[in-house]
Amino acid sequence: MFIRDGKSALVALNMAEPRLLAGEDRLWIIAREHVAYFKDDKLQTTPVAKGLGEFSRPFMQDGKLAVLTGDQSRMQLMVFEAGEWRTQKAFKLDTPDVLDVQAKDVQVVVTADGVQLFCRPGGSGKIYRRTGLPETDKPDPDAWETVVKTNSAWTAVDIDGELAVFYHANIEGLCAAGLKKSDDNWVVFFRYPVGWDMDLGVAPTGEGDGFVLMRQVLADSTKIIGVSGNLPVWKVEQKGDIHLTEEFKRDSKIARIITYLPIPIMVLILTIMMSKCRVNSYGRGDNVVHFASIGRRALAATADLVLLAPPLR
Repeated sequence: MFIRDGKSALVALNMAEPRLLAGEDRLWIIAREHVAYFKDDKLQTTPVAKGLGEFSRPFMQDGKLAVLTGDQSRMQLMVFEAGEWRTQKAFKLDTPDVLDVQAKDVQVVVTADGVQLFCRPGGSGKIYRRTGLPETDKPDPDAWETVVKTNSAWTAVDIDGELAVFYHANIEGLCAAGLKKSDDNWVVFFRYPVGWDMDLGVAPTGEGDGFVLMRQVLADSTKIIGVSGNLPVWKVEQKGDIHLTEEFKRDSKIARIITYLPIPIMVLILTIMMSKCRVNSYGRGDNVVHFASIGRRALAATADLVLLAPPLR
């Protein structure tokens, strides 16, 4: 991962799958074995003695960096204090669909009304929400409400004091759709057409109802759309390369060679057999016609391909 400091220099971070979180005065960067923050054009990194397993999207809990870890049988609220992760609370997820739930399936949004917990259990195809974290010994499945049915990418945020859930939907075509609570129902308030999108992210701008929609298109392109008044007002596209290790490139090249190797071998064998066994001419009486050589036939086939391949207009 690279981050640009105040002097427009790129600083490399040796972190695997880092998560970002904007705090009041710094940008947090969280990975399993490290915690870092970027403040006043300086990067501070803290190795963590006891790392995390799989963890949720990070959030701020009472002014402290926090994440959820574990699964549905034992979910833990971990808070970063004094350079280490400490367990503040453990609980069991009590969603109506008690299926496979991992930390990556839950998201926490902290609002003026307290902690809002969103969860999509694996295999359920439903996003649930409840206010507050479940109690350790008091399961309450009725505390959850269904937001939307979806198996696609999704995210929950607080925009200008209102909860919003964004997800990939098919509403008169593929789109990134935004939902807000109206009375007792979640209704669509925003739609933006998408194509070969793999993931999405949303961040409020802090200016009224404005937010930024981030689209990951395939593996090497990110499109960022600024939205105000539920309408796109600016767009930025970042294209990059898919960075592969030299070992992966070498192994991939070998695999491709092995895949296509039988073709030239068969061509060579058939060429030898044809040169020795085929009839090179045709004759009737005193008239003899010699067939074209293999090279001339290949040249003619190439010419036909060039002439016939382009579409006719």
